[in-house]
Order: sequence, then C-alpha cells, then structure tokens
Amino acid sequence: MALLKHSATVTRYTGAGPNGIFINDSSDETNFGYRIYKIVAWNIAKSGDSQKTYWIMANTFSSNWGMSGYLRIAVDDPIIEGYYGYKPI
Repeated sequence: MALLKHSATVTRYTGAGPNGIFINDSSDETNFGYRIYKIVAWNIAKSGDSQKTYWIMANTFSSNWGMSGYLRIAVDDPIIEGYYGYKPI
C-alpha cells in the first residue's frame, strides 16, 4: 500500500503520459487530502538509453478513472508520502 497526496493533477490522470506513467505538475498546490493505493505490480519503462521504474497501483475511485482504475507512477515520485507493509529498495 502507498499513501499519495491527492491533487487536481491526480484527479485528471488518464494514463496519457509517456508509457502511461503519471507526470506530476509541481506547480499544482491543490491538496484534497491523501488516498491509499494498492501496489499490484512494478515494471521498468525503457526509452532509448534511459529507464524508469514504476509502480502499477489500483485506486479507490472506480474503473472510470486513470487506466481502467489503475495508476502507473514512478517509484520516486514526490507525491508518494509513504508505504505500508513494504519498504522500497
């Protein structure tokens, strides 16, 4: 489980970023509280010589949000406030 800051940027997430990975808007200062997401998997997106490790998380909204109810987010994204039951490497 992961705790994420819920902002307007999160609300608008549609999976449209590169590889469907969430792109945080650092200028977005909205804070609708925090939500717990269930970490269901991880993967590595490769682009040329670079790569980005990301979580695949299930949300608590509905399957109408994000990528059919899922979020892809970089493991080091600053909106992740903490983990429960898992300590990332």
